[in-house]
Amino acid sequence: MTENYPEDIPSLQGRFKWELIPRQIDKECWKMWQLLRKQYAMKNPRPKTFLEIMSWEKMRQLMVEHEVLEQIVLQYRA
Repeated sequence: MTENYPEDIPSLQGRFKWELIPRQIDKECWKMWQLLRKQYAMKNPRPKTFLEIMSWEKMRQLMVEHEVLEQIVLQYRA
């Protein structure tokens, strides 16, 4: 916010949203992160070998974090 929208900060601080918005985003991200991890595991069964598990975990992490970032974190809030 301080880099991209510095002109919005005083307004957010005046309405006490400066502290509330990050907490709200954190709660939404956690819920979505848990849901997406479960959905990925249901669609893609966990493999058995070590190297396959490493690859599976990395792909799940990348996909989940990418979705959370795009759907929640990068959305403009005022």
